[in-house]
Amino acid sequence: MKQNTSVVPSVLVAIFVGFIGIMVYVYVEAKRLNPVMLDEQGHVRGEKR
Repeated sequence: MKQNTSVVPSVLVAIFVGFIGIMVYVYVEAKRLNPVMLDEQGHVRGEKR
């Protein structure tokens, strides 16, 4: 007896896992680079004068 199986759930799981992987990679790289936020005048944002 043949089972009716669909590839759609497998493809959706693969896309979901890939998306989560990309998000984790971007988060880790952003933390590693330690960006500095600047305001419109070029001063460090949040810095007390």
